[in-house]
Amino acid sequence: MRGPYLDTSIHHFVVLIRHGCNVLFTQMLSTHRAMVRSSLDFPDTFEIKDIRQNSFTVDVEVYGMVSELIIICDNSTIWLLEVKSF
Repeated sequence: MRGPYLDTSIHHFVVLIRHGCNVLFTQMLSTHRAMVRSSLDFPDTFEIKDIRQNSFTVDVEVYGMVSELIIICDNSTIWLLEVKSF
């Protein structure tokens, strides 16, 4: 591959937390701007109630989606289109 490589992939993430019948979820974050530090910080805070001391279990599920950023230059205008793929 010649020249600088421009990665136009954007990764979107959402986290589901299951506790019994309750399902909590974070807001969706993307790597478009957040990967400057090589990590994602979810700002969400959760409170789980009715915890029984002898049977506390939590399932954490992370879901991701990849989309492609398409850059179209038309004379003096630059268009950014996002094509989502699962």
